[in-house]
Amino acid sequence: MPGRLCILGEHTDWAGAHRVENPTIRPGYCIVCCTNEGLHATVSEYESGFLFFEYRDAQGLMKSISFPLNADQLAQQASEGLYFSYICGTASWMVSLPKMQGVSGDSKGKGIKICNHTQTLPMQKGLSSSAAICTLVAQSFSAHYNLDLTRDEIMDCAFHGEIMTGSKCGRMDQAVAMGGGVGMMKFDGDKTTLSVIHVAAPLYFVVCDLKRGKDTKKILNDLQRAFPHPSTPEHEKFHSYCSNNEELSAAAIKAIEAGNLQILATCMRAAQAKFDESAINLCPLELTSPRLHEVMAYAPLVAVSLAIKGVGSQGDGSAQILCLDQDAQTLALSILVDELGCDAFPLTVPHSF
Repeated sequence: MPGRLCILGEHTDWAGAHRVENPTIRPGYCIVCCTNEGLHATVSEYESGFLFFEYRDAQGLMKSISFPLNADQLAQQASEGLYFSYICGTASWMVSLPKMQGVSGDSKGKGIKICNHTQTLPMQKGLSSSAAICTLVAQSFSAHYNLDLTRDEIMDCAFHGEIMTGSKCGRMDQAVAMGGGVGMMKFDGDKTTLSVIHVAAPLYFVVCDLKRGKDTKKILNDLQRAFPHPSTPEHEKFHSYCSNNEELSAAAIKAIEAGNLQILATCMRAAQAKFDESAINLCPLELTSPRLHEVMAYAPLVAVSLAIKGVGSQGDGSAQILCLDQDAQTLALSILVDELGCDAFPLTVPHSF
């Protein structure tokens, strides 16, 4: 299960969902691509009635958890606010599905073992690591219990599983279920659609870990106070950012489909500027993001980049750099690692046929 890079449109997923309460809000649009980095797992049968999950911690050591496949007990564990909460929240949602109640014959009650043996996706860096683990669990249940869930159904299960942890994420992150490529997601009230975008020319990104930290829950809590109805001029500014995103997204999609990286870069720079203008005052502790803006202004990096932008909920988690070609990508990677002290990896989205 890969992570996802939000090229532009961050936060408009949950904002667009508020159209149910305030129809004057414009639909949200996010352009996302899947990362080369991800979570790799095997799934097998386990002791009847139990979930067993193995994973590597931050130090690379294998750890495991085991819980009864009971929706209520798993939901309780989901509220603990720990790494395994995402696993338990999604498992709780899965065992409650009507399709799970129909499991019969020799497979009835069989347990499930998920071994997340390799993890190359950075955690808590704006690349949807939490959505990746939730989607991995949903996909594993679908395969193990022959549920035959569609991609959209798996995305929905993963979303509800993450919400059970207390997260206030929108539905964008579950785009990891695409598995690869670039997609456009539209968020119109309670309706979410995902469309694959034709990529006319390769997209050369570098994604870097800024080696700082971010509190995604605080960012979401602070920004969501502006919805569904703005009550201050600062709230109005953030609503304007969300409305402006519709036009930028349309232009960026046309640029990707035409292979015009210069126009795509212009859209990315405009999106970042609008976000900074409208969001920083709503959550200054997290969104002032001095490290991100230091990297964005670093002259040698600017010289080899088309655009430099924040990632995901923004803050000092990660940054994305769009480059013209592979040579520029290699130079940007070197500058980030050798001069700026970041952890970084290239992300090349190949053209689609």
